[in-house]
Amino acid sequence: MSVQPLRLYRSIFKLHRQMPPALRYIGDSYVRDEFKRHKEADDFFVEQFMNQWSSYLHDMADQLQASRAIAQSVPGASDFVPEVGRNLPSDALDKMTDQQIGQLWALKEEAKKIPENAGEGGR
Repeated sequence: MSVQPLRLYRSIFKLHRQMPPALRYIGDSYVRDEFKRHKEADDFFVEQFMNQWSSYLHDMADQLQASRAIAQSVPGASDFVPEVGRNLPSDALDKMTDQQIGQLWALKEEAKKIPENAGEGGR
């Protein structure tokens, strides 16, 4: 991996520290796996890969910032858990390959298996 992908990788993990433990656990595992799988990818795919993960980083940072702003405006919200995520646009599913749809389904099924206390007390 060159410096740029490594910087993005680290930035994503740093951002995940702001998430609830269960989401952090899922996110960290997924990011680690995806970056490993694309370590030796062709330049064409690396550019797309980097663009998508950069977009993810910015989207999640914006969502976490907005969530914190809401929490600060609500009295007594010290135990506030940030809400993150968004629905997948319907046209995005149409653009996915069968392999990508399979990965999305597998991710959904794995997320159902994660216990509520996953990620607490470290990685």
